[in-house]
Amino acid sequence: MKNSWIFKGDFFKLWSGTFLSLLSSTLFYYSLIWWSLNETDSALSGSLIIGLGMGISIALSPITGWLADRFHRGRIIAFSDMMISVLFFIIGLLAIFNFTSVLLLFFARALISIGLAAIQPASRSLISDTVEKDLIEKGVAFQEVLNQVTQVIVPILTGILFTFLPFGYVWFLCGCLTFISIFLEFFIKDRRGSQKEVTFSRKELFTGFINLFNNKPLRNLLYGTSIQQLLFSGFPIYIAIWTSLLIKDKEWVGGVFQSIWGMGTLLAAITLSFLAKQEHLKIVAPALMIIFGLLLAPLGWIKNVFIGLTLFVITGAISGIVNIYLEGFLQRVTEGSDRGRSLGAFFAVNSSLMPLGYALAGMISEIIDENFLFLIVALPTPLVSFFIFRSVQIWEGKVKKSYETEKAPPL
Repeated sequence: MKNSWIFKGDFFKLWSGTFLSLLSSTLFYYSLIWWSLNETDSALSGSLIIGLGMGISIALSPITGWLADRFHRGRIIAFSDMMISVLFFIIGLLAIFNFTSVLLLFFARALISIGLAAIQPASRSLISDTVEKDLIEKGVAFQEVLNQVTQVIVPILTGILFTFLPFGYVWFLCGCLTFISIFLEFFIKDRRGSQKEVTFSRKELFTGFINLFNNKPLRNLLYGTSIQQLLFSGFPIYIAIWTSLLIKDKEWVGGVFQSIWGMGTLLAAITLSFLAKQEHLKIVAPALMIIFGLLLAPLGWIKNVFIGLTLFVITGAISGIVNIYLEGFLQRVTEGSDRGRSLGAFFAVNSSLMPLGYALAGMISEIIDENFLFLIVALPTPLVSFFIFRSVQIWEGKVKKSYETEKAPPL
């Protein structure tokens, strides 16, 4: 079978294990909102608990990136999930016996976030070591399929589970899913192995952040994705405003449009799992960013629901394609013994911009007329396109120079 690589070897162990882990952690996040509404009549405490996790992940990124470069990455993922599963079992059992509180969940969420923060750079840096080099983009696309499937099914699953089960049993189920993942992740063969030369020092801890500035392709890619993150973190706000104007007194439609966007991303990920190739990146990603901006800009003036839905599917698909190619490129541009730290630093910077993106969306929506919202968001897309193109161009130049040096005859 042409795509049998998905179900073989270490890549299968990696994606299946991390998928179960992702499923359980996402289910836990959604359950916190439901628990907060049920126990405190407010979603605020649940939102604060979830926000705590993001803050911990960003703060620990130098350490978690170092761990991914220093030790066996499969073991790091397995041991982290082992800790997380134990925590799920504990809070699940306590909730079954009616012993739970906001403070307890804050503490549990903090510890779970530490485990998840360790998993991220380890699992991301393993992708390119578990597939052939020409399959990296396809591997990333397949991982994105799983991420999108999780985002689609978990909200529905959460509602169904809480209809029939108390919170404690749901958290116990989260523990069971995570526990199963351990047996897959523990047997991943990390061909790179442990790197004893990566010592625990300030220089080694912050190597990833230093690389963001010294690695020119990585730096230009960070410029582009940072602008992208600032603009599109608040995209759900723009969708909610637009749909409230388009269809009066039917706020739920905003959620439907957000799901339509996600469906476009999912379709793109499924397609690229079979078609993605690295050589497409230099032209496809920058060109699609321009097309994305052109399709998005007039959206505020469109009053036809079906045209709006069509544009959301197309732009969602474009966004998915671009992100998958950039993730694959990121695997290539961070090759070396410090990949975990570079990936950790890169995503820490992008994640830290998400709250600013939401704040920016709120300010823009207050200042700008609703019809111009999507135009404002679309205006910087040529700049994003430029930085993506420039990043790939510099990287290709370095690869070509390295290849020519290797092929040059000895003096």
